[in-house]
Amino acid sequence: MLNIKMPLKTLSKQRPLPNIFNLYTVLTVLLQFAVHFISLVFLVHQASLHSPHKEETKASPAKEEDADVEEEFAPSLLNSTVYIISMALQVATFAINYRGHPYMESLTENKALLYSIVGSAGAILALALGVFPDMAYQFEIVDFPSDGKVGEISTPKQPVRNKFRIILVQVLFADFFLSYVVDRTQYKMNAKFDL
Repeated sequence: MLNIKMPLKTLSKQRPLPNIFNLYTVLTVLLQFAVHFISLVFLVHQASLHSPHKEETKASPAKEEDADVEEEFAPSLLNSTVYIISMALQVATFAINYRGHPYMESLTENKALLYSIVGSAGAILALALGVFPDMAYQFEIVDFPSDGKVGEISTPKQPVRNKFRIILVQVLFADFFLSYVVDRTQYKMNAKFDL
């Protein structure tokens, strides 16, 4: 994706940052990392709380030396959650940190990058919402637990509320929004105070 960036035809009057080790870059990387890390830890905690076998995992915690590397992959709520949030973090990082003008094409002008970000974000959202069960099956994403009884089917009159799915989507949006706010705040502070 990085090679799709196109420079502008004319040079900008604004000078770029002298090096990557400036206060703006360091602060935005650290603060975005903090937002992403908190989101990841929160979702891992929520996945372990909503996991159908949480009593078994608490009673006998797995040790690293007990892990069987030859064992076949078994999808779980935890690894499905981590996969979705990690993909969302990567897309958010591309979208938030892309700098268009004054040095490069803006995101709206760079259609290939824009479409790939929107498409990837749409696929992640579809996986998180369970819109396409066949796609979730191909990605080995488990069906998220509902608040109803196991096997309970949602009907228009009595929908089964999926609390974990709601939490997951809310955290994905909150992570993107907070990372965006952190980056733009740091960018404006850098421009204002010439950090």
